[in-house]
Amino acid sequence: MDPFQARANGAAGQGVDPKTDPNSILGLVGAAWAGDDLQIRFRQEVANLLGRPHNTRFPGAQPVSFSARHLDQLKQRDYWVCEKTDGERFLLWMTDDGPGSARQVVYLINRRNEYFYVPDFYFPHHSRRGEFHRDTILDGELVEDKHPDGRREINFLVFDMLTIDGQSMMKRTLDKRMGYFKEQVLKPYQRDGRGPFAVKDKAIEFAYGLEKMFNEIIPKVKKLHGNDGLIFTCRETEYHPGTDEHILKWKPPEENTVDFLMHIDYDAYPQAFELWVYYGDNRGEAEYRKHDTLYVSPDEWERWKASGVPLQDSIW
Repeated sequence: MDPFQARANGAAGQGVDPKTDPNSILGLVGAAWAGDDLQIRFRQEVANLLGRPHNTRFPGAQPVSFSARHLDQLKQRDYWVCEKTDGERFLLWMTDDGPGSARQVVYLINRRNEYFYVPDFYFPHHSRRGEFHRDTILDGELVEDKHPDGRREINFLVFDMLTIDGQSMMKRTLDKRMGYFKEQVLKPYQRDGRGPFAVKDKAIEFAYGLEKMFNEIIPKVKKLHGNDGLIFTCRETEYHPGTDEHILKWKPPEENTVDFLMHIDYDAYPQAFELWVYYGDNRGEAEYRKHDTLYVSPDEWERWKASGVPLQDSIW
C-alpha cells in the first residue's frame, strides 16, 4: 500500500484530485481520493475482510422507507431509534501501510464505493500497548456542527461496526456490535487517540423512547447540524450489506426530497446535463436511471467550470 503517494499525487498522478471538492466536508478534513488503481485493490481487500471476496460493491447497509406495514414490526421486535443526521454517510476503514507496518492508515468509503485517505489518525489498541487497530470498519456519518458561539466542529457519528481487528462482527446483534465498539475502539480513542475530526457514538434510544428523542435529542442536534427524520434499527438482527428490511427510515412530510445524480455528456453540450434518480440497490450497488435533462445557461456553465467543484456524477 502507498496511500501517501495517492494523497500527494491524486488519481491522475499530476497533483489533481478530481473527486474531492476542497469546500466539501472531505476537503475540510484534508481527505484525498485514493485513485483508481488503489481503489480497485482496496475494494477487494475490504471484500476479503468481510468474507465476501466475490462482491466488491459498497458493503454498507441501506434502510428502507418507513410505511404503515412496519408498525407491527416495531411492536413485535426490539428496535433502537436514532435521529437521521443531516450529514454524509461513510464507512471508516482502519488498516496499515502494509505487512509488518507500524503506521496506521485510515480511509473513508462513501456510498459510491470511493476511497478517501484521511491523514493524522490514530486509534490505539484496547489491550496491546503501543499498537493500533487494523482491519476495523465502522459505519457512521460525517457531520459539521455549528455552535452558537461560532465554533465549527466536524464529528464522525458511529452507529454500527462491521469488523474489529480482522474479526467480523456482522453476525452479532446490534447491541453486541456497538458494545464492542464502545469498549474496544471508542474508549481507547477518547483516552489516547487523535484525528482531524472527532469520533463519537451516535445517541440511540429504544423505540419506546421516542418522547425523549423528539423532546431532547432532536431539538439539540437541529441547532448543531440539522435533522431530517429518524432511523429505526432492529437490535436483534445481524449486519446486512445492501438493502436491509430491518433498518427503517422515517421522514416528516416536509423533509421528503428527491436527490438527483448529475451525469454530464460533454459531447452533447448544450444538452449535456442529465438528471438521474436513485432507484434503490441492485445486488448491493446503487442503481440510477435517467429522469430528465437539465437546462444550464452558458453563463452558468462557465461559473460551474470556474468553481473547481467536481460535477460528474455529483448528487443534487
